[in-house]
Amino acid sequence: SQVARRAKEGASYPASAVTHTFQVGAEVLGVAIGPRGSNVRRVKDMPGVYGVDIQSDGTVRVVAATEEAAAAARDHLDIVAESFPLDPTEVGPFIGRAGKQIMELQQLSGCRMTVVAEDEDGEE
Repeated sequence: SQVARRAKEGASYPASAVTHTFQVGAEVLGVAIGPRGSNVRRVKDMPGVYGVDIQSDGTVRVVAATEEAAAAARDHLDIVAESFPLDPTEVGPFIGRAGKQIMELQQLSGCRMTVVAEDEDGEE
């Protein structure tokens, strides 16, 4: 990663740089990174962001020029997983015809939604 590489090379960020370090759950680490690192690249390209480092344990470090830039980067990477039960009769209407309802909900909320079936014991 850029942050780790700069540290190894002895490069430093300005003394005024702002660092946000936080944890992302293992179940959403791939979402934070994005397909082939696309989400990380998008955040690195944000104005004022110097670097992003995501460790395999879910530790995320963002280094930016300002508190605002660091907070904006964190907003893109700090993924939270929430789940809620649906009665089997509610799944169809939740998804909608051809997935239209769930796609609209995702677009309006900015959330990624997946439907996971559970067995009779409540296990996925």
